[in-house]
Amino acid sequence: MHGRCNDMLYKWSAVANPSCACGHPSETIKHMVNDCPLTKFQGGFEALHQTSPEAIHWISNIKDL
Repeated sequence: MHGRCNDMLYKWSAVANPSCACGHPSETIKHMVNDCPLTKFQGGFEALHQTSPEAIHWISNIKDL
């Protein structure tokens, strides 16, 4: 999975550190959706893929959470 997360931005030399704001050493999309206490989406990827109004809002605002 790829997206605008610190893990990928770090690999592209766009940020100095791959860690998540919650303290996890690697901010990946999987971490952001499933585990992060700051950004976790209730129901995980299965619920996110249903493109409910909640999912659309979460995707639109993920970096503001």
